[in-house]
Amino acid sequence: MSVQTLDLSSLQGRDEERYDDEIAVTHPSDTRSAFREEYGELTHRTIKDTAPRFEYCMSWPKNDDGENSAERADMRTELLEKLAECGLIYSLTTSRDNDEVFCRIAAPMDRLEIEAERLGLSCPEKPIQVTQPGITEDELKKFTRGKAVKKEFSPEAGARHQVNYVYSRYTRKESNKFQYGGDFHAFTRRRQYLINHIIQSTKPGCCGIDTDRYISKKILKSYFPLHETEVRKWLLQHWVKYWKLPSPINFQHIRDYFSEKTGLYFAFLDFYTKALLIPTVIGLAVFALQIVVTVNSDSNGVDGAISVWSQNTVITPFFCVLLILWAALFIKMWTRKSNTITFQWGSFAHESKERNRPNFRGLNHPRFNKYTAKYEEYYPVGRRYAKMLVGAVPMLAVIVGAAIAYVQVYLLKVYLYSSAELPSIVQSVLAGGMTAVLIMVLNQVYRRIAKVLNNWENHRLQSKYENHLIGKIMAFGAINNYMSLFYIAFSTEYRGIVCSDGSRCLNEEISDPSIRSEDCEVCVDSVNRMQSLGQQLLFVLLFKQVLNNVIEIGIPFLKKFVKSKLETRTLEKQGKDVSKETLSRAGQESKWAEYDTFGDYEEMVIQFGFVVLFACAFPAAGIFALINNVVEVHVDGYKLCTEFRRPKDQRASSIGTWLSVLRILTFLSVITNTLILGYTSDSLEKLLAGITAAVASYTDSNTSWVLVAIAIEHVLILGIAAIFLFIGDVPRPVLKEMEGLAAYARKKRIEQLKKGYAGEEEGELEKIAARNKRQYNLSDCSHEAPTETRDDSEFMVSPSDIELEIENSTPAGATRRTTTTL
Repeated sequence: MSVQTLDLSSLQGRDEERYDDEIAVTHPSDTRSAFREEYGELTHRTIKDTAPRFEYCMSWPKNDDGENSAERADMRTELLEKLAECGLIYSLTTSRDNDEVFCRIAAPMDRLEIEAERLGLSCPEKPIQVTQPGITEDELKKFTRGKAVKKEFSPEAGARHQVNYVYSRYTRKESNKFQYGGDFHAFTRRRQYLINHIIQSTKPGCCGIDTDRYISKKILKSYFPLHETEVRKWLLQHWVKYWKLPSPINFQHIRDYFSEKTGLYFAFLDFYTKALLIPTVIGLAVFALQIVVTVNSDSNGVDGAISVWSQNTVITPFFCVLLILWAALFIKMWTRKSNTITFQWGSFAHESKERNRPNFRGLNHPRFNKYTAKYEEYYPVGRRYAKMLVGAVPMLAVIVGAAIAYVQVYLLKVYLYSSAELPSIVQSVLAGGMTAVLIMVLNQVYRRIAKVLNNWENHRLQSKYENHLIGKIMAFGAINNYMSLFYIAFSTEYRGIVCSDGSRCLNEEISDPSIRSEDCEVCVDSVNRMQSLGQQLLFVLLFKQVLNNVIEIGIPFLKKFVKSKLETRTLEKQGKDVSKETLSRAGQESKWAEYDTFGDYEEMVIQFGFVVLFACAFPAAGIFALINNVVEVHVDGYKLCTEFRRPKDQRASSIGTWLSVLRILTFLSVITNTLILGYTSDSLEKLLAGITAAVASYTDSNTSWVLVAIAIEHVLILGIAAIFLFIGDVPRPVLKEMEGLAAYARKKRIEQLKKGYAGEEEGELEKIAARNKRQYNLSDCSHEAPTETRDDSEFMVSPSDIELEIENSTPAGATRRTTTTL
């Protein structure tokens, strides 16, 4: 291939007469000639000239004068030739200040159809009414040479099932059976997926361009999918600006426009927000009861009770138990909801064959994989573990630094509390605000360190990379976010003196001469400790959530604003009229930040921990989490539509490791709340006074509450385990739909059996029976495996193998399982 450097000097901004902002009106005359010549046999009709939309954009600096600039220019020229050879359309424009080149990329629909069929893209079929044709015993015996056949392979004729969620591999011959003729005809998300595959795949007919490597070598500056103006405006109008929680149809729109991964996050956020209504209502009732108890026992009246309320009521332990059970039920119900959503989206049983991460770098000598019979990039596991151990040193250093910083903030808080010049409410606000700011700063510092170390560990798969990153960030996040609360709950700061004349706990020296010092002992001031813990939780929740929302919108806006101002200043230096130099769509989106659901999931999981780990300290925490989440839905939607680039299309069958983190926090909430109720507060002691007295008669009185608390903790853990174990992960309506899928698959298989029997010679029956034994698990067939194979992958009800639990939906001991390979 001869490579000629393109002359870009004639490109001076956008050419409105030739290039529309959305539609690729023209393209080079030889754009698809090479692809048509080599891969024309893949289609039965000629590739038509169409006017598709620009879906992707690449950019690079126009005036590249750095080291190896000539080599990079040749690579860019070769890149453009590859795009043309593979049947893609591109157009070149420059930025307003003429210092950056934008290459917008599109593909004709016929080219996308070819790639969808070659890739085996899973597309939704139209709803199907399935009538079982039935098959007689004589037919089966004749087919299997008189051998018995399992009962499930002899259905009765006339049974009808409606199948609503059938996903199968796209084929152009049967395009009429798919919704929209294939979902990539209707949704730009799927078209972008196909275009990205054409660009990055190394298969024949694709470009084989590693865009991440090109960016790291500064051949490219950016590579991102473009927004669709009409849909983005519709989402802003009907989703972001309309102040209510999203409806299921909104989730479908979010998934169709952004990606399944993004749509699943918003579905989780909506489900979590609605689930918070239960602890909010119960928590407000408990909080009001605590205020009433404090009013009745406080001489300062209502004002004093609101500022300093008593959590040491007998109702507090019951609230903790309800909240812990709510957390377990929430996780299980979300699992069922998630499975329902992903089943409808066709990714319920999706197990994608993960490819190597673009940033993964193996050794110079690939290793032979005996399972795939291919040479693959390899990186020694021992070397990766060694890097993990080395990386633990800076992580521990940051944690120690965080502990020192918290000590300094604590000393400042002590100074504020000892100052008589400031009101108590101002002291609490300042202390909580400083803690929240410190948490945010340390989170950002540690996040950067964790990402650098995670990249250095060189994980091969994206799932492994994300799991290790979640583990690193959440390990520090738990310490960083919850450290101050644990210190208040379990430190020895709140100590006083209790005397034999009453149950008072004094925080000063004994001044009453009638009280003898030998009649007094040191005690824990549970009232003041619980009040400080509740106030700290309140102010951390308020400040942290407000700061999070400000940062989520503010930082991307400031970055975009600074880039636009710098570009405007360059235009002014060039003597151009800024008002006449409009900013193109690609130029505008190139200044936006990249979006990832990682930070949003982390924020929700940390908030979940605040609500459940310290439930007894501040029962009204749920209302603040609920208000924040209602705002969060619209903040996230707004930033996605106006401040962030469009995410790449990514499939998702669940929220992944975050679900495991939620389970861990739920089990930890049992321990923390039990310890707080038994050690920090005296509400558990008041509630179980009779039981602790009975236990004290058999053991030491100082350890009686510990034994009772341990017993309660064990009972709650068993209750959570029972919820996770005995409630099924898949709702019964979904199982019924799976039965419809099984019926549809069975019909297709029977049609194949009859067709194969009628069309084969007598000598081929043994091969058919052997194939039947392998595919349908007919264990009674004694024929050997055939030497020939037939591709039946076109009948695919779901993207991967689905194990259909037909008779028993409970996870414990299903009696009959039908495994349908689709």
